[in-house]
Amino acid sequence: MKLSWHNLAVMLAAALATIAVLWSGQQIYRTSAVRNPLVQAVERVAGVRRAWVPAGATGTLTVQLRPAADVMATYQAVERAAQQRLGYAAKVVVVGQPNRWLNALENRVRLIIAQGEATGQYVAMNQQVSGVARADGARATVEIGNYHLFVSLHQGPHYLDAVIPITLGEGRIHG
Repeated sequence: MKLSWHNLAVMLAAALATIAVLWSGQQIYRTSAVRNPLVQAVERVAGVRRAWVPAGATGTLTVQLRPAADVMATYQAVERAAQQRLGYAAKVVVVGQPNRWLNALENRVRLIIAQGEATGQYVAMNQQVSGVARADGARATVEIGNYHLFVSLHQGPHYLDAVIPITLGEGRIHG
């Protein structure tokens, strides 16, 4: 069989059209059967304001909590809902509604947290974080879980929630 440029161009066009149809079908399936149900399940969790899956961020779920939400309880409930929906653990990113003062405060708080984690002085760290926040006219809550520290900073209508992995002791607090 002799191939001409015309036949080769038709085969290439057919291959590209097939790939485009398959890719489009995958995107539609991912959106309708995975992303939308996942987002809807997570948005039903108490304390969640809204949730979304960032474009191109496979396995990542971004969640904005309500201002008065318990960060630790809500984060853990979101993790469970995502695990049940996906069948695997998704990376959960928590965002808030900070202002520039809360962003600056978070930088100072992260230094205190790093020092507290390095020394194991979690009670002193909690007291320092609360004191620094109070001095800035903000309110701070720090909770500790098995794998994360949960920090919530509030100043007027603005809030910043952070979930910080615990790195010492393989992420486990014993005792």
